[in-house]
Amino acid sequence: MSFLDLALEQNHVRRITERLALVEHLAPECTTEIDVSLGLLDQEQRIACESFQQLRQRNPAKSRDEQGLWVPVARLPRQFSFPIDVRDYDGSRVPRLAQLELAGPVAAGLYQLLRNALGSHPDAKLTDSDLADFLYTTGEPRWLVQSALTMLISSRSQATLPNTTASTNSHGHRHTALRILDAYDDTLRQFFHLLGVALNEYLLVVNLDEERDNHLLSYDVPLLRKPVRGRPLNARGVYVVRYQTEVPSSLRSYHLVAATEQSLQISDMYLTSMAGTDDVERIERDLGYLATLVDPAGGQNVVPRSMVEHELETTVGALAELTRRRRWEAAEAGIPWPIESLRATETLAAAWHTRSGPFLDNVRVIADRLRRAATEITTQQLGSDYFQTDVVSASRNHAYWRRLEEPVATTERTQIEVGILVQDATRSGPRALLAYAGTVLVLSYATIALLAGGFWWPFLDHPDLRDGIERDALVAVLLLVPGFLYTRLQLPPRHSIAARVRERSRYLAYATIAVAIAEALTIATVTSDDTLVVVFAIGVACLAVLVALSIVVDLPRRELRLTTPTVPTWARRQGRGSTYTPDVEFAALGVMRNHGYEGSAGSGARDSAARLRLSLRRARRSGQLPGAPSA
Repeated sequence: MSFLDLALEQNHVRRITERLALVEHLAPECTTEIDVSLGLLDQEQRIACESFQQLRQRNPAKSRDEQGLWVPVARLPRQFSFPIDVRDYDGSRVPRLAQLELAGPVAAGLYQLLRNALGSHPDAKLTDSDLADFLYTTGEPRWLVQSALTMLISSRSQATLPNTTASTNSHGHRHTALRILDAYDDTLRQFFHLLGVALNEYLLVVNLDEERDNHLLSYDVPLLRKPVRGRPLNARGVYVVRYQTEVPSSLRSYHLVAATEQSLQISDMYLTSMAGTDDVERIERDLGYLATLVDPAGGQNVVPRSMVEHELETTVGALAELTRRRRWEAAEAGIPWPIESLRATETLAAAWHTRSGPFLDNVRVIADRLRRAATEITTQQLGSDYFQTDVVSASRNHAYWRRLEEPVATTERTQIEVGILVQDATRSGPRALLAYAGTVLVLSYATIALLAGGFWWPFLDHPDLRDGIERDALVAVLLLVPGFLYTRLQLPPRHSIAARVRERSRYLAYATIAVAIAEALTIATVTSDDTLVVVFAIGVACLAVLVALSIVVDLPRRELRLTTPTVPTWARRQGRGSTYTPDVEFAALGVMRNHGYEGSAGSGARDSAARLRLSLRRARRSGQLPGAPSA
């Protein structure tokens, strides 16, 4: 159970660093680095790791290859069966435990957890109850449950279990076990939740040198993505990435490093997490309940005044501390604090900081203000923190998150979201496009001028075009020169992020060469002089417009700050054109709750309970567990 607790809580992981390489539009590369400290293992967890190491050894003496401790360092989705190479700080590969070897200890820990959960129920103390008979008297139903757990966790199939023929003499015991699971479903809710974690996630267990305390491990993993439908209506010239991940609740710090190619820059980046959502929900409930006690028309006499005073100071103090932290984050990010939307919250926080005497006698602490403060902190989403990085003109940027309060080790995960704004770092592309469009414009004007016999306004005089000119040569010039210059533009690959950022330049280049092709086709096919002059007049006008647009594209842009619809309400910048829709959304493999991502799949407590019952119906008392006790 200590080994299972270590695998789920991961309190020995000090910091997680993820490195995103943003080059291709829908194919980013992600490298995860984990900073593990064996010194954070408590005595029971270290004993569990050492015991597991001894159980795996076939020889009493440790071999050279089996020195160290087997320690869980990460949890990955089970449906992704891809090879993972875990490497140490020096690039050497770290031994990794096979999942079948881990199935036995996990199943044993879950079985013990099941017995402890059922043993905590009051019915377990009644000698004539079915639960007491299941736990302490009759062994066959328990052994069937243990066999079903081992078979369920050892199976790699997510949909069905292997068909096994159940023995007819164990039908009554199987029915007893199923009846116990159905009768105490509420008591086993947390157990079924942990069972779902064990069924849907691989535990990445590696062998670490116990002589060293700190270890820096890294491995590459693919990312999930949401289907992209078209291009969002953002300002052209920007590329917005939204990235979601989950980290252990005991993690103290998280670091994300994003890098792109040298011709681009990550001009803005933010990070937000939902680490304070539970605190805000608790404060909201407490404020709503205290409002009924403070209200003169309410039940103020139901609860003693001293208790109301103490709870009120505690709750408002937590509200003031929450407000202080969000104010500091807003100041660090350069965001104006929405004081107009948090008037009741600010009034209560000021009353707590300047309190003197009984808090209930403060004129600013009234029931209506408590209710409005409870609504404000929920509407403004104060449960989500927000960290904004400095705007830099570089192809690499980073976002850093740290937990300010003391971490609580639980099996829950903290959701983190990162927004990245990518822009063009150089102006060489628009300038090359301007030169290209200008050259084609001069070429088109020179062509019609030569045909008309003069360079001054050949479109207004409508002269007769010259005879004896080789039109094939003009067609070749109008096709070869723009085509050759187009190859010198060095446009980025179409599926790269640089192509999305410089999308306007690509379209302008397409339009320019399309005008040149239209003019060449007109010379080759049209014999009417008036038609030819009209077509060239339209072509020259279009090329002049394209030159003007190329100049606009080349103008320096103002500094952009990234805001997306998923940013907390209190951190959103007010202003026109400041909100961007993500061009692409990615998620780490640990994000299993969001079913909008391609390839993601989750299983809750209800699904894991159903799968355990199915496995129990197919389990056999003998033959599933090595050395299983007999009747």
